[in-house]
Amino acid sequence: MDLTRANLTGANLVQANMSEAVLARADLNDAHLGGADLNDAHLGRADLNEANLTGADLVGASMRRAFLARTDLRETYLSAADLSGADLSETSGLTQSQIESARGDKNTKLPPGLKPPPDWLK
Repeated sequence: MDLTRANLTGANLVQANMSEAVLARADLNDAHLGGADLNDAHLGRADLNEANLTGADLVGASMRRAFLARTDLRETYLSAADLSGADLSETSGLTQSQIESARGDKNTKLPPGLKPPPDWLK
């Protein structure tokens, strides 16, 4: 499904199946995505500020340059998710293990206490 630039502010998408959805530049500010399937979704430059992604499946998702201020990432699956250029500096619930399983680059901003994997710095 193509939801490019869709306004989903505050939407209740708990456990929604949005696998492979195109959500580029979508407004998901304050959306509730707990347990949602966003496997291989395209979330480039999406506004996920203050969204709840607790337990969401973002395996293989593209989140390049996404906005994630105050986003809850507890127990979120980020294996092979592309976080290049994303600002994760104010997220909550993010662990070093999640970072190690994801992809990023030298422009990915992490919360205090987390370190980018060496391959992100190339």
